[in-house]
Amino acid sequence: MPAPLRRARFGILARGLAMAGLLGGTAPWWGPAWCAALAPLLEGVLAATAAPWDTVQVTLAKRDEQAVLAAQFSTARGFVYRGFPVPPGVWVQTQTLQGYAWQHPVILLTLWAAWPFPAATTRLRAGAALLMAIVPLAVLDLSLTLRGSLTDLMLAGTAPDLIASSIPVQAMRLLEAGGRAALDLAVGVAMLAILRRPATVGPAAA
Repeated sequence: MPAPLRRARFGILARGLAMAGLLGGTAPWWGPAWCAALAPLLEGVLAATAAPWDTVQVTLAKRDEQAVLAAQFSTARGFVYRGFPVPPGVWVQTQTLQGYAWQHPVILLTLWAAWPFPAATTRLRAGAALLMAIVPLAVLDLSLTLRGSLTDLMLAGTAPDLIASSIPVQAMRLLEAGGRAALDLAVGVAMLAILRRPATVGPAAA
């Protein structure tokens, strides 16, 4: 292997490992603040999709020494779910690990650090674009996970035979089986491949 190519590959690996180590090692410090920033966004998405539950509250909590994002769904009026009455005042709580929320910045920024760019300005432009993509990816992932967990709990007590065919439950399981990392990598690679091209100015630019 030619020496320049060997050095380039070493540089890619070194940048990626350095970013992954930095973000992973400091996650206990920035992770809770990141999750706290996502909480109101998750509440909005879940409240819009969790009818007939009246209110949704997303909080940071500790469960069995693990940091989690907990979503509490409650009803003030009550409703009927698959023929079973849910009385007023009932609430159901679901949760997911905060670490799942941390994965999105770690994966995407590690990919960005390792990716070869033709110029520093192109790298900065791509980094800004990825930062804007991290939030919607995290909200999509976590809202699907929490919504799927709610559906799983409700069906377990009313219609367990429907769990295997439930789209929200299967989406949650797919994400937990490696789907969230695959989603990040697919979006990140696609964005970086496009953004790696230098910006052009004017109709005569190549």
